[in-house]
Amino acid sequence: MVGERVNELNDAAVVELYGSPVSNCYNTVLASLHYKGIAHHEYHIGAAQDSEFLRRSPMGKIPYICHDGHFISETTAIVDYLDEVFTGPVLCPGTALQRARRRQLIKFIELYVELPARRLFPGTFWFQTNDPVHLAEVRPILERGLNAIEVLLKENAFLLMSPCAAAEFYSYFSLALVDNVCQRAYDWDLWRGRPLLKRFVDKPVALGFVAEICAQREGAMQAYLDKKAAEAIVL
Repeated sequence: MVGERVNELNDAAVVELYGSPVSNCYNTVLASLHYKGIAHHEYHIGAAQDSEFLRRSPMGKIPYICHDGHFISETTAIVDYLDEVFTGPVLCPGTALQRARRRQLIKFIELYVELPARRLFPGTFWFQTNDPVHLAEVRPILERGLNAIEVLLKENAFLLMSPCAAAEFYSYFSLALVDNVCQRAYDWDLWRGRPLLKRFVDKPVALGFVAEICAQREGAMQAYLDKKAAEAIVL
């Protein structure tokens, strides 16, 4: 157990967060816990497929949380749960339409940017070589997804002016991974020509706890890369 932050509250008020600080989704949930001032414990673990793990996270994925004896997985489901159960700053603020736009932005990143970028993880993080077919296919998908987000931000200026919330956290941590992929795979600055996206993604930087999360992420990432480098030598 690491990174323990517990207030003078009963056990039912404490959220247990399981996953890896390397994960953008883990860090989105962690930032949401900090933002709402929710007492929590961190447990740094990897994904697994054994029966006990699947009981807690049926797809064998991280992150997942445990609260009041109940396990919840999938980042957006966790964030929505935290927002409904706990008081504090709202993680999906605004009118019904504004909340829909925030969820739309998260989906754009998840489906059309982060997911295709993962096809290039072998050459970025695993000390392998990316398939030339993947290199040719992924960049146009990323460009389309990033351009769609820029349009969404242009047509919904409130996203740039409102306080940080879950959409900002997800964007910040997810696009940091994608930026790494783009630089390594294509020597490509994904922010060029997308000033609104850059402004939106930079919003969480001013929050003190974000720097703490990033410092933990960097340490975990170095350990992860060292492990992958060792595995590549063995192969």
